[in-house]
Amino acid sequence: MEITYKRASMKDIDVLVDTRLEARDHSDKTEDSASMMRRRRQAYSYFRRNLSENQNVAYIVYNGSEIAAFGDVIFYHRRPLFNQNKERAYISNLYTKPEYQDTEIPFRLLDLLVLASLENGAEEITADREIASDPLYRKYGFTRRDSGWSLVEYA
Repeated sequence: MEITYKRASMKDIDVLVDTRLEARDHSDKTEDSASMMRRRRQAYSYFRRNLSENQNVAYIVYNGSEIAAFGDVIFYHRRPLFNQNKERAYISNLYTKPEYQDTEIPFRLLDLLVLASLENGAEEITADREIASDPLYRKYGFTRRDSGWSLVEYA
């Protein structure tokens, strides 16, 4: 395997959108073409806006020229309620093609997203509560919460 981890730039938006929609299509095969086109436009707009404003970091993992995985993290500031005035990072996508799931790729990809979060000053890192990712998040040190995963001890 010739594995490379590429931090996505504006030039990679089409690849990010295609890969994100392909990952989603594995779980939802009933969507009509109008809905697919709407989701494509929304995803394109999302990545264009957030990558250009540095509110998002995305990585694409290649095995040669084949995409093996991708992930992205969103940065935001939580409003100052209940002492929660913090910079936050939210891992919104973490997808590895099935044939690469039992390799080091998912862990290394998660590591890159956490490092990008720290570089952007995140004081809290969270992720969706997705059953398939349980072992990976636990191995990395995330704690399961009602609303998802939280990485509280990473400094």
